[in-house]
Amino acid sequence: LSRFVLLRDKMSVRIGVIGGTGLEDIAGMLEMREEIDIETPFGKPASPIVIGELEGVKVALLSRHGKKHQFGPTNVPYRANVWALKMVGCTHILAATACGSLKLEMKPGDFVVLDQFIDRTTKRDQSFYDGSSSEHIGVCHIPMGYPFCPNMRRGLIQVLTGLQHPFHPSGTIVTI
Repeated sequence: LSRFVLLRDKMSVRIGVIGGTGLEDIAGMLEMREEIDIETPFGKPASPIVIGELEGVKVALLSRHGKKHQFGPTNVPYRANVWALKMVGCTHILAATACGSLKLEMKPGDFVVLDQFIDRTTKRDQSFYDGSSSEHIGVCHIPMGYPFCPNMRRGLIQVLTGLQHPFHPSGTIVTI
C-alpha cells in the first residue's frame, strides 16, 4: 500500500487512457514522457504505463491488449490495468475502442459516447471483490444501471459538439 501512495503522490496523473492499436501514436505526442512498469495486487498490467503531458494535461496511457497485441479480449488483465492507473493517481479513465456497428447511422470514424455495455467475456475475472486481493476482501454490490460517469459523458459530448466531428451521444458496446 505504501508503494501505491508513493506512486500516486509522485505522479499525480488525473486522466488515464486505455487504448488499442494506434495508442503508440498518441504516446509519441507526449511531452515529458516516462514509461514505468508496475506490479499490482492483480499482477502486471497489459503494458507499461506511459506517463506524460498532452497540451498541458497529465495523462497515463496503457495498451489494453499489450504492446504486441498479445492479449485477446478474454485474457486482458482488466483488473491490473485499472489498478495500475489508480496507482499513478488517475481519477478518470477514458477507454477507446475500435469496433463495428449494427446500426447503419453509426459509420466508421464516428465517435460513440457509451452509456451502457454488455460483457460476454465469460472466462475472465469479473470483479475486484473476489477475495484474491487483501485490498478488496468480501463482496461489494455495485449498481450497474448507469455504468459510465455522467459528468465525464457530458464533458465528452460538449467537446465533440465543439469539434463538429460526427458522434452519437449514447450507445451500447457488446464485448464477446
